[in-house]
Amino acid sequence: MNGPVRPATARGRAVARACTLALPQTQLSHPHHPQEQSLSAGHPQDTQIRALYARFLAGWNQRSGVSVSSVFADDGEMIDLDGTLRSGRLTIAADMRRIFAERSIPTFVGVVRSVRRLTENVAVLHAVAGMVPPGAEALDPSLHTVHALTAVEDAGRWRIAVLQSTPARYGGRAEALAALTAELEAAR
Repeated sequence: MNGPVRPATARGRAVARACTLALPQTQLSHPHHPQEQSLSAGHPQDTQIRALYARFLAGWNQRSGVSVSSVFADDGEMIDLDGTLRSGRLTIAADMRRIFAERSIPTFVGVVRSVRRLTENVAVLHAVAGMVPPGAEALDPSLHTVHALTAVEDAGRWRIAVLQSTPARYGGRAEALAALTAELEAAR
């Protein structure tokens, strides 16, 4: 395929345009970046966007495909740790219902690092999350993830347009992984 890939929906195109804006270089506020600077204070709907992420985690921890999918835009996308792409709220709901029914799934613990505005109706949330396997007492560091969430506002409600999960490996730096584990354990 030649040329750029273009989102199929108007909302997808708006998010893609917003993501190409030149943003100032700012360190994220967390233990792996020594010069901490909060990005969240600048976004007027910071609380609403953080609550959106919290509802995603709560739906996951309740093992509810409907609750997980309810926070996504109709054409929202979820990209799993293994690269699986789930497109559309209905697909996300069906896939999550099936996964929760077929597998024993760990529970999430998440910490929001930042929320920043891209446009008036588009924001990016950056978080880290850990998982407690069923029957375990502690987080499993091999399941730590970084979440990048693009939120869009539609008719006064914030929804997830894209949620990307990336394994938190930190290039094999054991001290960075241990610090993240300690931080997530403290958040439990």
